[in-house]
Amino acid sequence: MGYVRSQASSLCHRFPIPDSRFPIPDSRFPIPDSRFPFSIYLKTKKIAVEILSTAI
Repeated sequence: MGYVRSQASSLCHRFPIPDSRFPIPDSRFPIPDSRFPFSIYLKTKKIAVEILSTAI
């Protein structure tokens, strides 16, 4: 899991994706940011990796 996480972060650093291109409404993530910031972070990373893998 750590390897996948590091690969995802390196991909996002290499190909920064502006938030304005992929607006994610808060209603899709009803979890409060203050309680689970990391789970939302992982979801956005996973979405970014999926977009990058389909684009390449």
